Amino acid sequence: QEDPGWEEQFFALKAYQRETGHCKVPARFKSNPKLGRWVMTQRRQFTLLMQGYPSALTAERIQRLESIAFTWSIRPEPVKTWNRKFQELKVYKNTFGNCMVPQRYQANPQLGTWVHTQRRQYKLMIEGKKSSMTREKAQALDSIGFFWAAKPSSASRSNNNAHHTQHARIGQEMN
Repeated sequence: QEDPGWEEQFFALKAYQRETGHCKVPARFKSNPKLGRWVMTQRRQFTLLMQGYPSALTAERIQRLESIAFTWSIRPEPVKTWNRKFQELKVYKNTFGNCMVPQRYQANPQLGTWVHTQRRQYKLMIEGKKSSMTREKAQALDSIGFFWAAKPSSASRSNNNAHHTQHARIGQEMN
């Protein structure tokens, strides 16, 4: 069954793709908010379908969207993102001699935020709470002299060593 609303938005998406070379319409697309919402809905419907839930997305619609290189996920892969930021941190360390990236680092604000996030996720992991930090990530950060405390004062250094000791214990418990 034809859905005139779907067809209209698909046509608008094709025009967007011809103009920009991609189908990554922002969710809050100012010049066509309806298209931004529609694209977000297609991704949500696809996710539901992939999870085995009822979805308005048909095989024919999936094929039509894929024929114009529609991207089902706009989030970068977390492992690639983490590895890229880790490499950026290593460059920072080679330049400045430490891993103490300011949270609002003007040259690379995302790196400052990422470093802050690593500390927060590490703390959650240590506390036994849900965390994206893994033993492998913590060991990689340790290997380049990462400070788990935000300020490397003498108190923080000893606190950091306490974290390392606790981190080592967690590593042993996980083995």
